Amino acid sequence: MKSFAFITHPENSEQLRKIWPAAKFMPNFLIPQVLPLKIFPVKNVISAQGGQVHGVLVACPILASQFPQADHDFLARKVMAAAEIAKEAGARILGLGGCFSGLAEKGGDFKSALKTPVTTGDAFGAWSIFEAAYRIAKAKKLNLKKINLAVFGAASAIGFLCAQKIAAHVAKIILVDANQASLEKLKDKILDFNQVEVEIELDGNRAAQESDIIIIADDPERMAISPQEFKPGSIVCCLSLYATADFKAGIGSSITFVEAGLVKLFCAADFGVAGVWPQDLVSASFAETMLLAFENRFVYYSRGQNTSLDKLEEIADIATRHGFEVWVPEAPVV
Repeated sequence: MKSFAFITHPENSEQLRKIWPAAKFMPNFLIPQVLPLKIFPVKNVISAQGGQVHGVLVACPILASQFPQADHDFLARKVMAAAEIAKEAGARILGLGGCFSGLAEKGGDFKSALKTPVTTGDAFGAWSIFEAAYRIAKAKKLNLKKINLAVFGAASAIGFLCAQKIAAHVAKIILVDANQASLEKLKDKILDFNQVEVEIELDGNRAAQESDIIIIADDPERMAISPQEFKPGSIVCCLSLYATADFKAGIGSSITFVEAGLVKLFCAADFGVAGVWPQDLVSASFAETMLLAFENRFVYYSRGQNTSLDKLEEIADIATRHGFEVWVPEAPVV
């Protein structure tokens, strides 16, 4: 009996070819249409409290760069197929990893179609970025109440939640995205509970030039972010999914770059295949799925922008209880 299932996709072409060796003989555009989902058993996920959960990892042969052009119905069918696999394995919750989590924001509410509860991981994803930015700032002895912080991709679910959480700690928060209506909604939410200066900015480069800390919660390419525009000496916390080698290569040496959204497990786990995924370091969305399984919380948990801030605090407490640590090697927990 498996307690959870998690659907994800390879982070890069090298990982894709390790999972599907036949991919090296195919053009990229054909790979998602031809190659099947791969299923791996997940074993030995252990809690600091001594409990253990098992699950299945469902890998889909599509790269993050291909998601913007992919047909929504095609991606939804992949999730439905993963849900069937989860059901057959006895899983009681399905986590959406990587770019699949964004389907819930784009009309992908699977509640009516799936019998297995779904979580997008947005709650722990937002918390992990907040904690990364907060710990790095403290390690550098920055007075957060005197700095400007920009959230790129603030209209995405993770950006939307993270901005609300971190707004209480800074002097000024700049919300950057193309979806102005969502930014106006977010601004109102922030001002309902915080005395902070909030600015909406559609020009990402301008925001980058005046920000001491930059949080990147969505694809930098989609938002046309130029790393050359980052303020010298600033801190850039980028969600791991979007921290590509090409993006990092353009960042100046004076910038502190942090790959956020990663969680260190209490013990190394077995993901059913060697050399593809680190055994003790997973995405926050994967960690959230495991944590809910530990807690027997087989419910729709993270639901995009509708996820409450209380859930960020709750999943952080659950993670501490089970020994899961937000991974920020540049500012380790003391």
